[in-house]
Amino acid sequence: MRAHLPSALVALVLTTAAAAGQTQPPVLPPANRVRASEFIEQLKHAVDSSDRRAVSGMVACPLTVFASGFTIPVKDAPSFTRMYESVFTPELRCAVVASEMPSGTLPPTRRSVTITPDALSMVEGAIWAPFKDGRYRITRLRVLPPAPSVEGRKGIEPVTFEQPKGERSATYAGWLVRQNVDAYVAAVRKGETIQARIEGFRGHDASLRVSPRSPGGARPALPVQDAGRSWTVTATADSEYLVEVAHLARYCDPPQRYKLTLTIR
Repeated sequence: MRAHLPSALVALVLTTAAAAGQTQPPVLPPANRVRASEFIEQLKHAVDSSDRRAVSGMVACPLTVFASGFTIPVKDAPSFTRMYESVFTPELRCAVVASEMPSGTLPPTRRSVTITPDALSMVEGAIWAPFKDGRYRITRLRVLPPAPSVEGRKGIEPVTFEQPKGERSATYAGWLVRQNVDAYVAAVRKGETIQARIEGFRGHDASLRVSPRSPGGARPALPVQDAGRSWTVTATADSEYLVEVAHLARYCDPPQRYKLTLTIR
């Protein structure tokens, strides 16, 4: 037994070392990590700003897209640009923005990007980008299933008041979500003043505008700058006024409720 003990110990040590080696992550060259970090930040910025041309430049065609059990080949960049919104759905877009570089001191999470010497994987494998010719480029994409979400108003809601004349007020509630613009329309007589106020949300995540409704009922373009939480306009003629509540926060921020109060004097 003593003669066999040393060889058994040696075998045990070798087996343990081999097992330990199998659990170690592959060695990543420093240059790869730098390029991976740059690629991830560029992709997050391009996706967050809806810059489909920038995203297209980070894709290698032919590209393979997996969606609802179907495999969709994308032959070139113009084809990808045309179908961009069908691929980068709100769910995938926000998952990309939330992605994080892996940390050597903390265990990986669902948001962590997996990086190897040959490729990187994001959003739990939904995005696969091999490393070739000194850069990462996406060759496979998986469309994420839609998640239940809060939706903003799509149409223009007429404002109704209990009092037909004189000072009258109405209150509405809505959601600030994904850079949507909620619109309301109120009839105002010449000489009357319409006051609008929004509240109940964080900081400068929303803005308000009151303006005469344009001919044909179309919405004017809403500027992206913060115009404040209140607005007062005196009508110079009998007219309909459009009241717009715009979501100004980041696209992927959680929805927030707001309260709109309209008063006509």
